Order: sequence, then C-alpha cells, then structure tokens
Amino acid sequence: MPTLDDLNLMRCPRCGKLFGKEPSKRQCRQCSGAPHAAAEESSKRFVMNQSALHFGLPLELIEAAVQKTARQQKGIPETVDPCVRCGEREAVEGRDLCVNCNLDLHHRFGMAARDLFGRFGVQSEPSRGPSVAAALEDKRARTATSRINPVGMPRIKY
Repeated sequence: MPTLDDLNLMRCPRCGKLFGKEPSKRQCRQCSGAPHAAAEESSKRFVMNQSALHFGLPLELIEAAVQKTARQQKGIPETVDPCVRCGEREAVEGRDLCVNCNLDLHHRFGMAARDLFGRFGVQSEPSRGPSVAAALEDKRARTATSRINPVGMPRIKY
C-alpha cells in the first residue's frame, strides 16, 4: 500500500487536510493563508491610523481614499457609486442600492404589508352589483352551451 510520501502528499498539522507536498510548505493553503489575511488587515488599519495622525486628516477621509483606490483597481468607474447597504456591488444608476439589495428591500416591504394586512384585516368595498365573472357565470347558467360562441364571429355551417 502506498504511503503519503510515495504519493507526494502531506497532512496539514492544523486541520488534517491532505495537500501537495512542497519543501517550503508545512500547512495547507487555508491554514497558511488565514494568519496572513488577518495580519494584512491589521497592518492596513495601522497604516491608515498612522497616515491620519501624520497628515492631520480624519480617519474617515483616509478610509474613503483607500476604498476609492480599491474600486479603481477592481475596474469600477468613479462615476458609479457602490451600494449604500452592502458596499460590494455597483448601485443602480440613479439609485443608492444595487439590484440584489433593491430586490431584498421590495421583498421585505411585501412581507411587512402581508403581516400588516393579516393583523388588521382588509375591509371589502360595498358591493355595487355582480362582478364580471359572476355575470358571465349567470349568463352561462341561463343559456344553453351550444349557443355560446366564445370567438364572437359567425359560425361556419357545414
């Protein structure tokens, strides 16, 4: 039976996953990348705080400049603003929300309206006579089915 060394595989000591063995690697990608992502975020935060202190600018202005640069690097044009709610996608032109947040908002409004109408009950308007559907059903009951012509044109006689 072949061993992990024969298959050129190694088991991650942190999570136990198998990954391709390389001399410089001791952990899988996820385990070796997780500390770097956290360290990168704290380093980014530190640099922004130091820049704000050094230049005497508010931290919000520095963060806005960093986000603007990140949007430019991702290829999002400057004229397109990000979604106010999620900040991940472009806002629909002339609005503050992206398509997904807009749909979610409409869905939540519908659920709230359904809940409201369920609690209070909807009052029906006073009847002004039979509805169109009721009048048609009444006419069908009074008329023989062979005489109803749904097409509205003269029938072809054989």
